[in-house]
Amino acid sequence: MPSFKIGCHGGDVKFSPFHHIRLAVAASGPLAVPSDEPLRRGRLLILNAFPSSITNFISFNTWGGLTECTWSKFSSNIIVVGDDLGSIMVFDLNRPPYSNPIASGYGNHFQISSIDWNPIRPDSFLTSGSDFTVNLWTTGEENLQSVCTFLFDNNPIHSSVWNPHHPDIFACAGHGTLRIYDIREPRFVAKAGFGQSFRSCDWCKYNETCIVTASKSNNCITTWDIRHTAYMVLGVEPATVIHTANSIHKVKFLPYQEESQIVSCSENSEVALWNCRVEGPPTEKYVHHEGPVLGLDMSTLVKGLMASTGLDGLVHVWNRLGAELRL
Repeated sequence: MPSFKIGCHGGDVKFSPFHHIRLAVAASGPLAVPSDEPLRRGRLLILNAFPSSITNFISFNTWGGLTECTWSKFSSNIIVVGDDLGSIMVFDLNRPPYSNPIASGYGNHFQISSIDWNPIRPDSFLTSGSDFTVNLWTTGEENLQSVCTFLFDNNPIHSSVWNPHHPDIFACAGHGTLRIYDIREPRFVAKAGFGQSFRSCDWCKYNETCIVTASKSNNCITTWDIRHTAYMVLGVEPATVIHTANSIHKVKFLPYQEESQIVSCSENSEVALWNCRVEGPPTEKYVHHEGPVLGLDMSTLVKGLMASTGLDGLVHVWNRLGAELRL
């Protein structure tokens, strides 16, 4: 299993949807810079994962510590990052570091907690943050614009994700509730989990009405069925609940399995695979890190390929099915 030391804290990791060996890492923390330059606290690393090693393809330093990143769905060279100051930056990998970022903006006033590119409408993405808002952005050639803001009732938002089947529907999870929004409507259309503190949420890629959440308040992974709540302000009851022993930081459906397969990363250094139809221990467990795991992703191009990063400053890439990565 190859690993890579990034020299600072890893906050997020994402596989490229275009190149099967490429991944991006959003990192933060003190960086080694020449003494005559101000201290830069963030770094975007673009890595290439080979069967026996991980190499740095290109990297960019930023003023704010990077917390989240997402690849463009229309260009293999465009990536968007968010930092702990509320800034959004667009990078073009075809340009040298001194020409990046090619666009930037402020939509959130505090730390960016999530970024998600629309999988159907390729010119838009979401950001959410600790300032209680979700922002809808449109992007073009060297152009970035926040076109709409959704308020989350004065509660911090930890995760916002597009529905992979509908370009206008997204879910956001935060302190107090899980909510479903339609960008064509002035307010949320469904909500669930009243009183819970959600740290992460994700839509199932094979079931447009199924969402999974990770709750900080009770250490639970929960799936929700919203099929009867479209366009109505209704409460949603949980479909299944899995009680975990640890605080989950992120949870995701596997991109190439049925809706029963979920993967999570937690504060106790673990990456775990769960069957959400059965309440019990994880079916698989990986302990590669020596501290909280903050970033987790799965390749959509290579079945079984996973990556994680965390506060120990390491990036790990492995195939849970045991297959060797082919170039």
